[in-house]
Amino acid sequence: MLKMSDGNKKISAVTFVFFDVETTGLSPAFGHRICELALVQWRENKVAAIFHSLVNPGRSISRAASAVNGITDEMVEKAPYFPDLAGEILRFIKDTIVVGHNVSFDLSFLNAHLRDIDLPEVDNTRLDTLALARRCYHFPSNSLGNIAKTLTLPIQAQHRALDDAILTKEIFVRFMQDFQANDVMEISQLIELQGGEIIVPAMNKPVVPTALSEALKNKTPLFIKYVTEYGAEIDRIIEPQQIKVEGREIYLVAACQFQETNLAIRLDQIIEMKILPVVPA
Repeated sequence: MLKMSDGNKKISAVTFVFFDVETTGLSPAFGHRICELALVQWRENKVAAIFHSLVNPGRSISRAASAVNGITDEMVEKAPYFPDLAGEILRFIKDTIVVGHNVSFDLSFLNAHLRDIDLPEVDNTRLDTLALARRCYHFPSNSLGNIAKTLTLPIQAQHRALDDAILTKEIFVRFMQDFQANDVMEISQLIELQGGEIIVPAMNKPVVPTALSEALKNKTPLFIKYVTEYGAEIDRIIEPQQIKVEGREIYLVAACQFQETNLAIRLDQIIEMKILPVVPA
């Protein structure tokens, strides 16, 4: 929620926290949890502090999630549980503006963890570099890595929380250079540029990965690699149709170039996805 005190502030006068999580799956409503979290405080045009930790999720990390972020059950076995970190996390983000790339995804997980231990949800003013990219630029793809490549920003280990939080900060700083050159000086102007306040979805509504969100929005083809229930890895080029929730599972319904009927693939079985260019007819 945008607080009036934040909206009236100059961009140069606030503290931002760039935020990223890695998770065991795609929705906290279906029991998935944070397995890594990073927060980067940015104040007066420099990094003021960093908080970063693996988190023991108390459950196994799905094969698909591990394939993306490289985090294994063994890596988090001796990591702290979220309740042990919650107080420090809340102190770190107090009185800041939270920024993320597809920030609704990260906050949906953080708030689910906070609800679990009867702590108040994060209601800081939030900014989303994905929303800003979609509305203010024309990148070939709005994924974090592709924006960074277009802007010639250095990329470290993608899909790890600290590296992605730092990369989000670098992209945001580059955006601010453009915006301030056009007299964007207040937080309220950034809220307007991103299309309004960022709403964290209801618990039962999953936030899909950026590449899939872009493909659904722009009706572009998508390369995916997924694992069948028998452990085989299959590559497909698909045209995503919709996201479907059945019970505690989330499915991607898509047309496939190799089949006449639509596929329904569980999202937690997809281990790789990449937007493909549209080939003119």
